[in-house]
Amino acid sequence: MQPISSKPTNLTLILVVAGIVSAIAIFLIYALANPAPAPATTNIGDVAPDFTTTTPTGDPIRLSDFRGQVVFLNFWATWCGPCRIEMPLFQRFYDQTDVTILAVNNRETADQVMTFADQIRITFPLALDESGTIQDQYYVQAYPMTYIIDANGVIVDIHYGVFTPAQMQAAVDEWGG
Repeated sequence: MQPISSKPTNLTLILVVAGIVSAIAIFLIYALANPAPAPATTNIGDVAPDFTTTTPTGDPIRLSDFRGQVVFLNFWATWCGPCRIEMPLFQRFYDQTDVTILAVNNRETADQVMTFADQIRITFPLALDESGTIQDQYYVQAYPMTYIIDANGVIVDIHYGVFTPAQMQAAVDEWGG
């Protein structure tokens, strides 16, 4: 009678290695056969991707409607604490300058956006993105986030976090508005 060994047999070792190699091969075949599409970029120097959506009142709005103007394209949400600080700052700056601000809300309803806008008395254009498609198109990962787009539709700067009046003025001084 042979003693029972606690070491794996050669056959077991061969089967484990073969399983691992097979898994790697299947992964590589799948990855090579299904490459991810190249995403549109939203980096400084890129043309800003155009989009069409609606305002909270149901009117259609397109980014390209503002071509020829410098645009602060802001991404925000009513539940975002820093956004609640930034929106009144944008409103004051909008009231005091000729800057174009388009604020795209993140996945909230028209009623939620209108309630918030009425509380703060926002008069600059607001846009809905109830599905998050525009946010995804611009790779928005945190709020607030503002793209500065020049009159030719090119992204010239990206600002993360609360955009202070001094920073807004510096952007206007540099890019126009």
